[in-house]
Amino acid sequence: MEKRPPFLWRLFKQYLENSSIHGFKYLVEPERHWTERLFWTISCGASIWACGLMVINTITFALSRDVSITMGTNYLEYEAEIPALHFCADINNQAIETVLDYPQLGVKAEKIPTEEELTEIMGLIQPRCGELLEKCLWNDEEIDCCELFFPLQSNSGLCLSSSSVQTMKPGNKTGLRLVMDHRKQEGRLTVLLKSKKGKLPAVGILQAWLTNRYEYPTSETSLDKRVELKERQLIVVDVTAVGMKNQREVIEMPMSKRKCRMSSETGGNLYMKRYNYNGCLMEHQMRNMHRMFGCISHIFPRIPEMRVCNVSELVAGYLFVQGVKSTSQADCLPDCEGIVYDFSLNKYETENFTGGALMQIEVNMLPGPSIQYERYATRSLLQVIISVGSVVSLFMGASLLSFIEIPYWLLIRTNI
Repeated sequence: MEKRPPFLWRLFKQYLENSSIHGFKYLVEPERHWTERLFWTISCGASIWACGLMVINTITFALSRDVSITMGTNYLEYEAEIPALHFCADINNQAIETVLDYPQLGVKAEKIPTEEELTEIMGLIQPRCGELLEKCLWNDEEIDCCELFFPLQSNSGLCLSSSSVQTMKPGNKTGLRLVMDHRKQEGRLTVLLKSKKGKLPAVGILQAWLTNRYEYPTSETSLDKRVELKERQLIVVDVTAVGMKNQREVIEMPMSKRKCRMSSETGGNLYMKRYNYNGCLMEHQMRNMHRMFGCISHIFPRIPEMRVCNVSELVAGYLFVQGVKSTSQADCLPDCEGIVYDFSLNKYETENFTGGALMQIEVNMLPGPSIQYERYATRSLLQVIISVGSVVSLFMGASLLSFIEIPYWLLIRTNI
């Protein structure tokens, strides 16, 4: 009696005889000459090797895929928020002189101020909505300034900021949104600043900044976003906005792959409510100073984990200011979000302001462009699937059903 081949070989042979993958059946057909079987063995082996190599290269490329930016049309989906406006008490020489004259500010201290008194002194030059802003208008309709502007701490000064995700009103995740779109192509924010005995509050110390709503106004912010304030001036800023859109594949991609960071990715933030590149650099400086001296300067935002330096520690900090300000080791990625603004600034001398205002700022949004920037993945998941399928079909003549046959013939049809 002829000995039967092993069960596993019979199972495998059955699969090869019935497989829809080209060439497999020629390996086991009994009428084939051994040289013909050898030919098909080499051919099938080479095809499987080449297919596997191409699939691995395709998947490797997809896993290391880059992100690109293109420009697209944006006629019907155009929406642009007015840039964030920040009024900051600048920490310059004049501010320092004001702070050093702390008895005049009402702080009772006979000796060098302690860290608590320094914090109190800095709070005295914090711009306050009710003291600084006379009136706010959006498209000539009056709005409550104090529902738009909220305090913000920064190393460029103590700020009063509007339309910024960093300063949303507690319990309100959206804030008062000032938006223009293709249906309403007008957006003008008018802010009148109060006078106080013929002068602006903290005149000479106060600076204005215009940024996108995600951006944090810091000492690293570009100077072309700063607006110099002067009494009895009408400042008109014409703004053109080009939006940035991120495709879903980019948002789902790891930060290390897309090489930028979404504002919602707040892991590691010390003070910021939302991530921002400039704010990340500022927080790195805070970590530098805390590591070197065990405290942070009073010009930085207050956080419970880091105490404020006293005067002697501040003196030491100024001696090593380059080490504190160094951001070469900062693990900060650029922002993925935000609108790109183009500012055109005009100033006019005038005396005609309503009420008791001493100066006026108008931020005028010009009709939006028909383009927007779009960040996209150079290779999406669908493209990877199509590429892998094409490679397998080219080298092996296989489809998805060909792979379903493998468990069918090896695990289900075993009655041989």
